[in-house]
Amino acid sequence: MKDPKKVLKEVKTHLSKKVRLTEEEIKAIVETAKEVFGEKVKVWLFGSRVDLNQRGGDIDLYIEVEIPKGEILDKKLTFLVKLDEKIGEQKVDLIIRPPNSEDEISLTAKGSGVRLL
Repeated sequence: MKDPKKVLKEVKTHLSKKVRLTEEEIKAIVETAKEVFGEKVKVWLFGSRVDLNQRGGDIDLYIEVEIPKGEILDKKLTFLVKLDEKIGEQKVDLIIRPPNSEDEISLTAKGSGVRLL
């Protein structure tokens, strides 16, 4: 059986070739999402950062997790502050939805995005 740390590094290296984020940024997003939202969180990167032909752009993240509606704003702010501490000041758009959401943005993010976690 492969060492889990080596497998994670291989996945991150593979992802960094599909998206316009560094391995460090991917790691920071994944770690922060788990820290703030728990182990069952799912994360997609979508928008311009999944288009290798574009330049610049904000980091569009779609997070799918089961949390009470009353906690969403607090968790969102906590995530953004912690991520900022890890990757520096960048424009991050964060969408949080419950599992299996089928509104337009959920379908777009999951359909065109790259799952990070």
